[in-house]
Amino acid sequence: MIFAVGNDPNESVKMPDKNQPMASTDEYSRFASDRERKELPLVRMRTRRLWILGTVLLLLVVVYANVKKRVALNSGEGHVAVGKRLSRIKLTPLKEDGCSIYLENLAGRVALINFWGTWCYPCRVEFPSMVAIQREFSTQAGFQFVSVSCKQEDVMSNATLRATTTQFLDSLHVSFPVFADLEQITRSAVAEASEENGFSYPTTLILDRDGVIRGVWQGYREGIDEEMRRTISSLLD
Repeated sequence: MIFAVGNDPNESVKMPDKNQPMASTDEYSRFASDRERKELPLVRMRTRRLWILGTVLLLLVVVYANVKKRVALNSGEGHVAVGKRLSRIKLTPLKEDGCSIYLENLAGRVALINFWGTWCYPCRVEFPSMVAIQREFSTQAGFQFVSVSCKQEDVMSNATLRATTTQFLDSLHVSFPVFADLEQITRSAVAEASEENGFSYPTTLILDRDGVIRGVWQGYREGIDEEMRRTISSLLD
């Protein structure tokens, strides 16, 4: 039987014959089973990928937690250099009218020595907190703040170091003396005490009145300045 659809007599739809046998339930079941068998490898592959991804993410979280824990343990008053005496210091003033600093110049004083560079982004982020610490403790007898501007490897001349440092300090309206470790004598002594071959920026260490290291902070993280304040205050009491 033919029924016309729409206005076009040539367009037609053939209706199903009532006498044509319908597909059985078993045939539908076989069709569904075949489809499931074809999709099963894809499902297993996706499950395996999700399992691998979850395992990798879990491992990354564990590694990050362990690294963070080790960094926290080897920082501040828990640093490996704490308790060791700094063997040598030689720092040259960036301004020609200043005086150099040697280890004996810090005897009897609690000293904070901050190594940084204008080229170092974490150093620039940390610097305002260093300025705040200097202003907070500069009026207390027995404390000395030592700021050391460092070159970026050996690609920077002494004149460029002086010029870029002066420009940076002027932009922040900072007037305290800044020094340079031109021969890397002081940084090599810090690296030896830290049992490291290289040097990280920024690095800040606090010495007690006997020249013994009481805290070392490498890099910058939020709240690090409060740890320094507590260490300084405990040594000044």
